[in-house]
Amino acid sequence: MEGSRHYLRDKGFPISIPGRWRELHARGRKLLASGLAPEEVPARLGISLDRWAEIVRACAVRVVAWPVEGVEPEP
Repeated sequence: MEGSRHYLRDKGFPISIPGRWRELHARGRKLLASGLAPEEVPARLGISLDRWAEIVRACAVRVVAWPVEGVEPEP
């Protein structure tokens, strides 16, 4: 179970996104949730505004697992 625990988090992107970008995106989302102004996030992460926009666009598209009728989910 432990090996598959983060499968969708790590592999649930339709394109391959570098781990560093996924990490920056997660950190940026936490900063936004804590109340930091959106224009301050890239500076706090140590990246340019253009790079942050690129990371956000890349991480915005996610794969969603839809249940298949007649197939039981694995325990």
